[in-house]
Amino acid sequence: MSGTRRATVLLGCLVLLAAQARIRLDPEDLRATLLFVAAASFLGWILAPRTEEIPPEPAPLRWGRGSVALLVLALGTLCLGTFLLSRDWNRWCFTGWGLFLASCTLASAGLRAAEPTAPAPKLSRAEGFALLAIFLLGLFLRFHRYAEFPDPWTTHAIEEQQTGYGGYRMLFHGARPWEFFLDQGLAALGLWVTGERNFLAIRIPFTIASALTVVPVFFLLRSLFRPGLALAGAFLYAVSSWNLLYARCAHNIFFPNLLVVGALALLVHFGRTRRLAGLPWAGLFSGYTLYGYAGYRGTSLFVLLFLSGVLLADLRRWRRTSFLPLRGARSRARLGRSFLGLLLVLLPLAASAVPLSFRLGGSYGYYFEAARRSLANRSYYTSDPAEFLRQRAERIRQVARIFSHHGDESLTFNAPGEPMLDPLLACLFTAGFFLAVFSPRVRYHAFFVFVFLVLLAGGTVFVQNLDVRRLQGVTVFVVFFAVTFLAELGRVVGGLGPRVRRAILAALGFLAAAFALGWNFDVYFRKFAQDPRVREAFKNQYTTLIRWGRSHGAGREVFLLSLVDRFFDPTYYYRSHYSWLVDDVLRGHDARDVHDLFRPRVSDPGARPTVIVQRPYEEEAVAELLRALYPGTRCEPVLEPDNPYVAFTVCELATTTPSGALVSTLRGRYWTGTYPAGEPFLERTEPFLGYAVVPHRCGEATCFAAWEGEFEVAEREVVGLRLETRNVLRLEATLDGTPLGHEDRRVLDPGRHVVTVRALLRAERGSGVRLLRTAGGESRVLPFYRILPPAGETGEENS
Repeated sequence: MSGTRRATVLLGCLVLLAAQARIRLDPEDLRATLLFVAAASFLGWILAPRTEEIPPEPAPLRWGRGSVALLVLALGTLCLGTFLLSRDWNRWCFTGWGLFLASCTLASAGLRAAEPTAPAPKLSRAEGFALLAIFLLGLFLRFHRYAEFPDPWTTHAIEEQQTGYGGYRMLFHGARPWEFFLDQGLAALGLWVTGERNFLAIRIPFTIASALTVVPVFFLLRSLFRPGLALAGAFLYAVSSWNLLYARCAHNIFFPNLLVVGALALLVHFGRTRRLAGLPWAGLFSGYTLYGYAGYRGTSLFVLLFLSGVLLADLRRWRRTSFLPLRGARSRARLGRSFLGLLLVLLPLAASAVPLSFRLGGSYGYYFEAARRSLANRSYYTSDPAEFLRQRAERIRQVARIFSHHGDESLTFNAPGEPMLDPLLACLFTAGFFLAVFSPRVRYHAFFVFVFLVLLAGGTVFVQNLDVRRLQGVTVFVVFFAVTFLAELGRVVGGLGPRVRRAILAALGFLAAAFALGWNFDVYFRKFAQDPRVREAFKNQYTTLIRWGRSHGAGREVFLLSLVDRFFDPTYYYRSHYSWLVDDVLRGHDARDVHDLFRPRVSDPGARPTVIVQRPYEEEAVAELLRALYPGTRCEPVLEPDNPYVAFTVCELATTTPSGALVSTLRGRYWTGTYPAGEPFLERTEPFLGYAVVPHRCGEATCFAAWEGEFEVAEREVVGLRLETRNVLRLEATLDGTPLGHEDRRVLDPGRHVVTVRALLRAERGSGVRLLRTAGGESRVLPFYRILPPAGETGEENS
């Protein structure tokens, strides 16, 4: 490389770094973004290699009796596994997949025996130790402070609950699902090995799988680049905070990436060496993705596309050289090896697909349900061409910005506002992508660019919501493009003396590695793990209740008043996903409103009746009511330090028999609909005005509610009243006939005063109006009830 060109490249790199630094300071700086893209594309163009690579001549196959016998046995084992799985999936599930594994092992051994003159490239001892060190570093990062964040009672998304539920059913109920079979099997393994039922137990196998992915990433790069570059790519993959974010999540979308990268590494190895031994495994790995998350079900098409591209390239070379005896024979040998390679992948792939067709029973619509659900949003998939193009252009802009500008907006999957890539990797990846675009025939660049863009567009641009989790599979392509740029950038110093070149590369490599490690460590363990908004997002009403139930729920019968709907209903869809966490320790009843706590019916006389009131319901007011109604009742708050919105109060009842009659001066009437037409469907006295008194029916349909009550003032004083609302569409309130505002202070004379409130409530659980009395800087729910010593009316519903 000439000195002028070398200086131009170095200047372009400086511009690229400067533009990236400016973007990190101000992601909305359009000029910096344009300069960054321009510099990356210029570097990609000037460094792009122009020569097409020709694969080596394959060694001739030597079919001995042993190799043929192994292959025949492998084929028979494969057919037997397919037959058993197709005949009775539930009975032969593990046996069938075990036969698939045995078949691939036998086939690989037979193929290896048939090509002894082409020994597989071996790693040097130094290279092996370096790879081991990178793997251990990745393992350390994935398990560092593992039980602290996210802790065992926090969840990223509902998919974690679903994974745990699936593993629980496989382990304890003999379930054998076809969908996510191996993913849920990992969850079952975690539950079995740890003997615990929490999110930490099911995450461990997924975290190990994430660390193991570093190995096929290295071997993929090792087939294309020098050892040092392959190790650099494996290091960047191992320390990337993007991968760390997903490593600690038991989500069905993450584990198959290990198999996909493994299949990709085996395919590239075949393309570079024409060795066949790994191809049966590539077929089996891609075959399993048919059973995985919807986004992976196209893996088989990419595998076949790669092999078809290799086959067509060999066919073209053979046609060009067929008239030359020696070169034609070599081209014909490569072409024959490509045909055989395609067959070796198709056999296990087809064997995996046949049982799936029997499981679906011809109802292939379910298989594509996820895609149809995404396409059903007519506001996103508008019929207006101009609006459609505008929406796609905006989405493409948003997707392009996740790498260097803003990243994933989900608080449980990314630090707020943090790009998915560190600045160094962002620069290398962007320049490497353009380099691959400008040199499509080198190192399978065209294939990598195509698959990367398809995954990027299919996972974000052409679905109704931008969810970066769907892009976990592109992280290996990010590293590939980064190493592609590093490989060509190495030519910049290639003309220098060996000592100078080694010194420069060693210094730059050390600084780059230290920067990447430090930056990504800081992103995950400080910006992400310590951000209060992130820690709050990991907690919800379910997880807080489950945490309490696992430690305090034994021997209790719980009455739950919470926004968590139907927590004790095992048939409820969302609740069922948590059943594996609580079914063995927590039992009870869902309280529809505070009236369900008057004379609670305990199914087990020996159980301790316990009431749990969760925000936004009135914890203190309900606790005070229970203490008055059931003397001896003890109540204590349970605080969630990371998320105060899901705290609750636990009251252990001394008895379930009221000490007397509850009477109240507050009367509530409720109608379905937007106006009080006809007779109310419910009319009853209420102990106070709050969210806890609204009947359950108003959480299922729009309701009009009217309350009227009296309270007493002992002496002339300034009384502060405050109205709080939740999901209220319309509100009218008066005090002694004059309008009452949300915050009101009145001078009231001694005696009784009348409050009326009329509200239109949205059909959501927890909708309502709360009336509080403020004094001395504190606010308390205004009570309208008292307990009469003689047994009498208990305030139950009357119409």
